[in-house]
Parts: sequence; structure tokens; C-alpha cells
Amino acid sequence: MFSVVRYTNRGNYVISSGVTSNTFSGVSFIISKKLSDRILGFDSISDRIIKLKIDAHPYCINLIQVYAPTSDSTEEAITNFYLALAKVYVDIPNKEPTLVIGDFNAKIGKSSVDDHLKGIIGNHGLGDRNSRGQMLLDFCAENNISIMNTWFQQHPRRLYTWISPNGKYKNQIDYIMINRRWRSTILCSKTRPGADCGSDHQLLVATLKIRLKAQRKPQFNAIKVTRDALETFKDLIIPRLQQIDCDPFELPEATWSKLKATTLATAKEIKANQNPVPRAEWISAETWTAIMDRKKLKETGISSGPQHQEYRKLHHKVQNLCRRDINAHITNICNEIEKSSNTSNTKDLFDKVRTITRQFKPRNWSVEDAHGKVLIDKNEVLDVWRPDYQRRRLRKRGGAQSTAGKICDEAIGKDMEEQRH
Repeated sequence: MFSVVRYTNRGNYVISSGVTSNTFSGVSFIISKKLSDRILGFDSISDRIIKLKIDAHPYCINLIQVYAPTSDSTEEAITNFYLALAKVYVDIPNKEPTLVIGDFNAKIGKSSVDDHLKGIIGNHGLGDRNSRGQMLLDFCAENNISIMNTWFQQHPRRLYTWISPNGKYKNQIDYIMINRRWRSTILCSKTRPGADCGSDHQLLVATLKIRLKAQRKPQFNAIKVTRDALETFKDLIIPRLQQIDCDPFELPEATWSKLKATTLATAKEIKANQNPVPRAEWISAETWTAIMDRKKLKETGISSGPQHQEYRKLHHKVQNLCRRDINAHITNICNEIEKSSNTSNTKDLFDKVRTITRQFKPRNWSVEDAHGKVLIDKNEVLDVWRPDYQRRRLRKRGGAQSTAGKICDEAIGKDMEEQRH
């Protein structure tokens, strides 16, 4: 099993867990750049389960991403999956909000009158329940988890999460779940059938109302534009500012209001005309055209077999073109690195190397205790680290006991960082 943390061109981060022996399993998180400094740690459980902890207020948020065995798997495989998932879930404090999300390959169907399922499943499920769905419901009942897909009334096309290749069957097999104590924090859950994901699964989203810990940074009401749009802005703003009639006898506030109005109007005009979907620098015009064609086909709706076939052809074309472009982009950077090396241009050389090698390194406090259990809570990690830190301090002092009293956690934390590096 392996875990990978990599950096994307748009500033996001991908944390993956999987195995190298096959390509039929593996789970990942895509984390926005804004949330990168709130990640406390992650734990790659297996190629089907990964856990992430995010700093929030009043408690940390835990995310468990899963990919359950398919219908072709044995009963033993699905049983082992739920046992592993239960072990991960029960180790998390109940006071912390925990979301379990992913593809469970199970149909739970519409709501049941069973008393033990009240608060677990809502009134807006889809389809008929199968045996795997019953196993999922038993797991949720044992751990007091609510399946939030079924609690909000939506059109059926916003309930099903999977479409068969021929478009004949539509099922609800992906779920967003949360411990019942925090059920009221989910304001809405539905699929986005128009989202171009390049998959037979529909994008499933939820609105979660939990406050992240405040960052003490100044907030500005800025208008963000691309680099090309910024050059256009410069060409437009200069003649417009020159055309402003400024009376030397008027108040400074009046002159400032004219300058502000002209600048904001130009910036909003540029923002409205710029491409709303940013394009990575390595994507060629041919690839971008194929991506937009696939997106337009998805937005118009795919209801027939020929449309499904056309979408799959476009999807495979986009994948092949993207592989070609990224390989060409990396080859071009490597050629520039070689050229910079031959000309002894070290600054440009290291800049190019960083563009293809930089990785996101989360503030990972996680360690294993004596029993092999992964600890993420900071206080538990400090308790494990403290005896080792004390032994090394004694060795440095030649065996003499320290008279400084209790060792502060800041010193231990600093020592942890030094040992990691």
C-alpha cells in the first residue's frame, strides 16, 4: 500500500491511498489551497479507506473517504471492509463531527418503518434495498450514523449517483453520512448531474455549516483577474483615467470618488469578459476544445445510448490528449532545466525543478503508539513523544536530573520538528 501527497497546477493538493498491484481501487482527497494550513494529519488505512483531520471550531472535523468492494467481491471482502471502517470510526472521539463519504456500492432504498432506523435514514431514499444496503444500514445503526442523502427532498435526477454504461439503470450507491449528534450541521445534500466528472458516477455534494477556526488575516474585497486580463486592464485604465475631468478647486474626496468609480468599473468589466474557467498552462488549445465539447454534452443531458457512447468517446479523447500535453509540458521543462544547467543559470534551474517536484507537506502530528495505533490528537502525540525527549535530555546532561521541572510542550514540539527534518 502507498500514500501520495502531490501538488496540482491550480494550487490544490491531492492525498491518495492505494496499492500498486491494481488500478481497481484507491481513495483520495482533493484539498483546496485555502484549507491546506488547516490540515492536522491524514491516515492511509488501506486502498479503500483514508482518513483526514481538519482544524475547526469548536472541534476538529474528521473526513473518512471510502470505496466499498463491488458486487463481484466476496462476502468475506465486504465484511472485512466494514470491520476496518468500524475500527477507524470508533477510534474518533464522539464529540468531533465525523463525515463518512464515498462509494458504498449498496442500495438502501426508501425509508423503512423499522424503529431502529429512525434518525438513520430519511424519507427520500431511492430504489429498493439490497443485501449490501442492509449491511450498510446495520453499520450505521450500530455506530449511530445518519445517511444524509435521504433527508432532503430532491428531484430523482438529484438523488441517483450512478448510471449504467447503457443508461438504462440509475441507482443511489454513493452516500454522505455524519454522526447523528452533528446531523443538523448538514443543510443540504444532492447530486450535480450536469458536472463533467468523466465518470459513470454523479458528483455528490453537501452544504456543511461548521465554523473553521478564524485566521487573523486582513480581509480585502478584491477582484481577482488572470494575468492576461491584468494586461488588458492596464491598457484600458490609463486612457480612462486621463479622460477624468479633475477640478483643482474641488474637494479631494470628490476626485477620489471619480478615480475609484472608474477603476472599479474597468476591473468589473475585465472580470466579466475573462474566461470563467481557468486553464492550466500545459493544456493545449486542442485539448481545451475537447474538454469544453465534453462539458457541453454533459450539460445538455445524457439520456440515450448513443449519447452515452459519444460521451465515452469524448472522455477517452480528453484523457489521451491530457496525457500527451502533460508529457510534452514536463519534457519541455526538463529541456529548459538542461539548458539552464549548461549556461550555469542556477536560479532559473532551481525554479524549474521546483515546478515539477514541489509537494504539499501537511503539519502531520500523527505517530504510532506501542500497540501500532495511529494517534492524531496532539495531546496524545505529546504523551508518546515526552519519554523519548526526556531520555535524550538526560543523555546530553550526562545522566543528571533536570531541575527545570516539567518539560514544556513547546520544547517537545520543536524537538519533534527537528527529528522529522
